[in-house]
Amino acid sequence: MQCKNCGGKDFQKSTYNYYICNGCGNILYDERFSPKKKNSFGEIYLLLIIGTAVMIVIIMILLFVTASSRKNNPSGFNLPYMSRGIS
Repeated sequence: MQCKNCGGKDFQKSTYNYYICNGCGNILYDERFSPKKKNSFGEIYLLLIIGTAVMIVIIMILLFVTASSRKNNPSGFNLPYMSRGIS
């Protein structure tokens, strides 16, 4: 590890993965021991697939509810003035 400011290689360990350069006092973070970042594209695609599946299920439920309600009322209208002949 080398300091980006002064090029020194003498460091004092501070806290978790942080080092202080003895030459200039610059604080550096050592990324070698940090956890590797996962590819976030896979997570985004997974969320998109789950969201699409949920939307399809909701649309199917709404279609079945609409079809079952129209089974009781085939005309699709439930207005009282239509049955009395008043226009």
